[in-house]
Amino acid sequence: MKLNKKIWGRFKSDDRGNIAIMFGAAVTPMVMFVGGAIDFGQAYTIKGQIQRASDAAVLAAAAMSPDTTDADRTARAEQVFKANTWKYPDIKTEISFGEISATIKASYKMPTSFLKIASIDILDVTTTASGSGKVGEPGRACILALDPDATYGLKSQGTPNIDYTGCWAHTNSTTATAIDGGGSAQVVGEGHSAVGGVTSAAKSVYSPVPEAQAAYIADPYATIGAYETPYSLYTPTFVPPVIATTCKASNLNLKKGTFTLSPGRYCGGIHMQAQAKVTFEAGVYIIDGGNFTTQSGSSITGSNVMFYFNGTGATATVIGGGTVDLKGRQSGSSYEGFLFIQNPSAARGETSNIQGGGTFNLEGVIYMPTQNMLITGNGDANASSKFFSIVAKSFEFRGNGIFRLKPHDPASNMPDIMPKVTPKVESLKLDS
Repeated sequence: MKLNKKIWGRFKSDDRGNIAIMFGAAVTPMVMFVGGAIDFGQAYTIKGQIQRASDAAVLAAAAMSPDTTDADRTARAEQVFKANTWKYPDIKTEISFGEISATIKASYKMPTSFLKIASIDILDVTTTASGSGKVGEPGRACILALDPDATYGLKSQGTPNIDYTGCWAHTNSTTATAIDGGGSAQVVGEGHSAVGGVTSAAKSVYSPVPEAQAAYIADPYATIGAYETPYSLYTPTFVPPVIATTCKASNLNLKKGTFTLSPGRYCGGIHMQAQAKVTFEAGVYIIDGGNFTTQSGSSITGSNVMFYFNGTGATATVIGGGTVDLKGRQSGSSYEGFLFIQNPSAARGETSNIQGGGTFNLEGVIYMPTQNMLITGNGDANASSKFFSIVAKSFEFRGNGIFRLKPHDPASNMPDIMPKVTPKVESLKLDS
């Protein structure tokens, strides 16, 4: 079959399709150039994140006592590393140790997006960090702030007098303002330390002067902490209470009068107004949604009790001014040593408030891993307490009275479940 010469001539002279072919040929290298820059930029960003995570893990492992086992050093390094790289679970690590040194080699195969056009499916991202150091003797923490990203892990302002003589305060915050102070506050303890920095203002408020670049402290009450992986994978060292299907009461509001409450699930919180006298019988109380509130002038007492905060808006506002006398679970009981425990998904990022005044006494451990703790008030709070410490997201101190936290005393009839803290990292050297 012969092609019509007229048609063939028109076909040869028609260059409209050539433009599309030429444009397509030009677009491919443009996409590779621009897209490749995006892929390489992402790889550079991930490399920086992995390097910082490796540095932090090295600092934590190298800062441990020389008699620490390699297994414990590895566990500490992995905790810190995973806390900062949970978005990339496929990272491979090699960890090795000297007596007081640590080295971490990390590698990650980053999937590409645009470079696949050039049959480049992955980019290899590798880092190495090593360091050595010497630490002082570990102590016990009355205050432990867990959030590594908190702008302020420990912050004081106004004229409060916070006293935790005999124990430490520590924050895992990695920011330059991890410990901050202001006004004429006085914060006194055995010591204060931060993974990050200490502001110049804090140095005139905290006594002794806080230590910066301290070792990371893992959540003492969780094997997978609320800041180490997505909090849905949080795994406490204890079995959380079973939430009953029915409510003991809903939106309970106690006014003037005398009341006795028994353990169980309280939906919508418990609100105790002025002149309400409330006794809590021994046991576990579930605050399921809503606030646990005591107004100034109310009276609350309870021994061998624990309050578990669960659900939306589950926070605590404990205000003195009347009588506050709560003692946590005793030795031999479930949740022994604890007074408050927060489910980390309950009111995550919100603030609970403890305000002294009147006759005020709390004993046991308050564990609110993802809530900020605001400590305020007047008078001399917790003067007679035999054991009181707090582990929370972060801390803010205000007010104009004295608020005391206490190291463990066997007379409390509670076990010593206070977290350990490494008070000082000496001669630390990091080589990345």
